[in-house]
Amino acid sequence: MKILLVTQILLYIVLSMLLCKNYRSPCNVIRNFK
Repeated sequence: MKILLVTQILLYIVLSMLLCKNYRSPCNVIRNFK
């Protein structure tokens, strides 16, 4: 089950990075998350 959680987090990060190119908001969210 832990694997599923990790995959969801990775997918969220990838999608956020893709959105980062179009929107600045996700960029700030990622920086705050780190």
